Amino acid sequence: MSFSYTQIDNPTGTGPFTFKPPYSEASELVVMGYTGKHWSPLSVASVDAQTVTLSEATDNLRAIRISNNASKVNAAITNGSDGNMLDENSHLHDALQIHVEDPTDRTGNSPMTPEGITIGGLKNHIGREAKGGYEFTGGFADRLSGQSGANDLGEYVQYTQAMSDAGQWMRFGFSSAAQSANDSPYWTDPTPSSASGVGLFGGSYMPAGVSSMFDFSFDVASYSNAVNSGNLQYTAATGSYDFSECKAGDLALVRFDFNVIPQFANTTLEVALIWQTRATDGTPTYTFPLTTQPIFFGEGTVGGTYLNRPIISAYFASNEDVNAVALPAIRANNQIQVSPLTTLVTIQR
Repeated sequence: MSFSYTQIDNPTGTGPFTFKPPYSEASELVVMGYTGKHWSPLSVASVDAQTVTLSEATDNLRAIRISNNASKVNAAITNGSDGNMLDENSHLHDALQIHVEDPTDRTGNSPMTPEGITIGGLKNHIGREAKGGYEFTGGFADRLSGQSGANDLGEYVQYTQAMSDAGQWMRFGFSSAAQSANDSPYWTDPTPSSASGVGLFGGSYMPAGVSSMFDFSFDVASYSNAVNSGNLQYTAATGSYDFSECKAGDLALVRFDFNVIPQFANTTLEVALIWQTRATDGTPTYTFPLTTQPIFFGEGTVGGTYLNRPIISAYFASNEDVNAVALPAIRANNQIQVSPLTTLVTIQR
């Protein structure tokens, strides 16, 4: 039998739902529900001509598909997602057999459900595993006002001449209180996820397998304490970017958004991540500034306000990089005022 289906978007209740595909026996019909992540079979209560009534309500589903070839769908050989369907006469059409983890799971927790194990479904599953993503926060401890992503308001902190003379980096740490206050979604459609403890986007756009990209309460002496001597000096700061759920081979692009007010002409501002690689048990291995292109403020810039959004890249060559902690920092050859605003972390794969 050929394969066809009727799709109903945003279904409600248990039906009856009207469908078009012809059939000979009710056992040929199968109804699949789409959670937004996966297709899974739904229990049919009754069939009457070209209508079907389900055993459970569909209000939590984004779509249902009523198909007329249950054997093909249950064997996970058809593809109802991207039109890349196998020809009915192909030997692969009946030979391909793939076991699924839980064909009754409609929660999206089972990565391999019947219509997911198709030609298009396999592509999509592989794509999800390789999928990058991003998260965004304004949870800097020094940002006491403003709203993440909605404005560039914030407080200025002073990078002093003494810091400049010592070549010290001024780090900008995170705090849970600032994150809670500043990461307030400014949109309503789509409904925003909870930002609490996560970031402005509530984890909606994070990479596959990643649930956290910031640790707002990280406080370990070997990294959080100030260093006031030696070749690498930096101020005390708590919090860290969190790459612990990333993997070797990932690439991080960290954007740091901040305002500055130059106080002297011909000021060169350096921007970096103070990066500390660590062993699995948290033992530090190397600490260094991961810098980007310097920013120069020449004649006529004194007293002006300038918004900067430099991007710093970091590759994960090993698990020491995955376990790394990091914070954004600046240093300059003159004193300067800085107002940290937001940071966007993107993981590419």
